[in-house]
Amino acid sequence: MDFILLKEYLTQNLSQERLNHLYSTAKETQFLLERYLPECPSNEGYLAGLWHDAAREWVPSELLSYSLNKGIVAEEIELKNPHLLHGAVAAHLLKEMGSVEERVLRAIRWHTLGSVEMGALGAALYVADYIEPNRKFINPSDRLALLESATLEGLCLKVVGIHQAYFERRGRPMAPTTIELAHYLEEGGSLLYA
Repeated sequence: MDFILLKEYLTQNLSQERLNHLYSTAKETQFLLERYLPECPSNEGYLAGLWHDAAREWVPSELLSYSLNKGIVAEEIELKNPHLLHGAVAAHLLKEMGSVEERVLRAIRWHTLGSVEMGALGAALYVADYIEPNRKFINPSDRLALLESATLEGLCLKVVGIHQAYFERRGRPMAPTTIELAHYLEEGGSLLYA
């Protein structure tokens, strides 16, 4: 994958604030892979983190139209809340730009909702997107406390739990894929790097 081409696309299509988030998430995803899965190529984590929000600044109608026109399989909650489609659209865009490992595409696709299908790379991205240092809703001590988790699955489960509490406080339902992920991890399920 040509990182120069990807960075040019991102620079031309995203705000500086979004770019800062992407670069920080890329580094955080890479860090999490190096920490929890040192045998895995961390450059894939960097790629997933760098590209995960490539379509985040599209308006919901564009995301929905693109998804329908390209035949992207979407969850019901994504169709009702099209801004959630930005991960699926970003994964599709990346696939069209060149040869990319399927695990990178799955990670990007599921980084918003979470899914048992996202694998270990997806778990690292899901967590990194939440804890990257530019995020203002998590303070440094809470971030460090999360990073005390012994496993990537344990860390991912904690972040899923935070999201679950957030949605409960607002009286909003969780996505079925997120609920399935929580149950899977609670039962000791392992997210493979495959």
